[in-house]
Amino acid sequence: MKKRFTYEHVIAVLREAETGTVPIKALCRKHNISEPTFSRWRKHAECARSGAVAPAAPSTLGGGAVEQSAVFLQPSLARHD
Repeated sequence: MKKRFTYEHVIAVLREAETGTVPIKALCRKHNISEPTFSRWRKHAECARSGAVAPAAPSTLGGGAVEQSAVFLQPSLARHD
């Protein structure tokens, strides 16, 4: 079963990583996420901040990828309305 993380949880994990007090590997283990998932979250968040859309290769995205991308783009979409 796939876990679904809320937008707030993703942001909390990314903010915790920005503090630099915990290594990324330990942070991922603490929140029960894989390092590639963390990297994807960070990449989408950085693209959302800059206003760009993160490129996504269809072969690397699992089910629910559209929903995951939409979660990261919510703030940028809200700005443009």
